[in-house]
Amino acid sequence: MSLSCREAVQGSPETTGRLVMSRIKFFLTASLMSMVFMSPVQAEVMTLQPLESARTSPSDCWGCCCGTSTASMNPASLSINSCTYQGGYCMGDSHKAAWIYEVPEMAHGATVTTMRIAGSRSGSYGSGALYVGWSSSSSLNANSIIDTMSNPDAVMSINWPASANYSFVVPSSIHADGNAGYLVVVAATSSQYGMTLVNSGANGARILMIIEEELCVGDFDESGEIDVSDVLHLLTYYGTNDSTCDLDENGIVNVNDLLLLLGGFGGCA
Repeated sequence: MSLSCREAVQGSPETTGRLVMSRIKFFLTASLMSMVFMSPVQAEVMTLQPLESARTSPSDCWGCCCGTSTASMNPASLSINSCTYQGGYCMGDSHKAAWIYEVPEMAHGATVTTMRIAGSRSGSYGSGALYVGWSSSSSLNANSIIDTMSNPDAVMSINWPASANYSFVVPSSIHADGNAGYLVVVAATSSQYGMTLVNSGANGARILMIIEEELCVGDFDESGEIDVSDVLHLLTYYGTNDSTCDLDENGIVNVNDLLLLLGGFGGCA
């Protein structure tokens, strides 16, 4: 006499146990395979104000009106212009603007995606240049400015806009490796008529950095990785509506949240 599947299962506790465990294993495997644990990315803008600023001037020697020799520190405004000659004689000295910024070290998992130099200006407009270079010192002076112009880490050919505000993207080579330290920026214009750069307040020359940071979702104790303590923390709130542990945001902490957490186990560090 043959038994039905239901009767066979009901009549064999050992078989019933194997089937139940098999179904649980299948459910867990299928659920884990269907869920991808992805850490979201948070973006923020960091604004860096200059530690010091300067306006450069050439020396008083004959025919030296295009060079850089001295620096007036931290002026209220920065008037810059190119040098001019007439009949072989120097008719106007060249002046440039310079700033030094402290770029902080990025947190673990954070990267600088974009760096800009922005500010406000008035006066003439047109072509110019920005010299950007890392410095071992926090001090800005004529020597560090000359060194940045002579051995820059990046040179940007720019066009000063006719509008009051300017914003120039710094080459990614400056920040691609997560560099931190002191960054010198020197601004020049090809206009002999000159322009004035705002050098204080919210419209002064500043560096804007867009920073993206990968959030370690499920790292409840902020240890840098998802481990056993995080699993135990989630189990403490199992069956509740705790928003921190409700990883799939369905209103309750349940098996789906546990599977998501296990899917990222050991990650983020």
